[in-house]
Amino acid sequence: MNWEAVGAIGETVGALAVVISLVYLATQIRNQNKESKLAAVHEILVAFRESIQVFTSVELGKTLSKANEDWSSLSDAEVLNLLSGLLPMMRLWEEAFIQNQNGRLENRIWKGINTAYSAYLSYPALIKTWELRGSHFDADFQTHVTNIQKAEIKLR
Repeated sequence: MNWEAVGAIGETVGALAVVISLVYLATQIRNQNKESKLAAVHEILVAFRESIQVFTSVELGKTLSKANEDWSSLSDAEVLNLLSGLLPMMRLWEEAFIQNQNGRLENRIWKGINTAYSAYLSYPALIKTWELRGSHFDADFQTHVTNIQKAEIKLR
């Protein structure tokens, strides 16, 4: 066997090793992306459950009920309490929206979250909260919420 043949065999084995490594890396990246998406879904769903627990607070519930009847009757402390309770929930909705827009949150999960939050927009207190703080959110998310509000108005 001459050195040229040995060199050719070595190059072939090396090329094959590179191809196998690339296939392995592609598989690992695909699995990592899948795990990343699952982790994002898990985090969003945990945060969603936690965010709606805000409604179990008796104090916030009373303030929310009062705000739904007459926002102007709220004291400054009650407004602060209500905004502090509702804004994190709305931030999570925004985060889920962005995750969905970027392909990290599946449409089937997004639809459930969006439907739940959209229903909350029927509360006068949430409408007022959005009027006061909606401009603090992502522009695309603002458009999304505005379109939901317009759709809800058409349904009434």
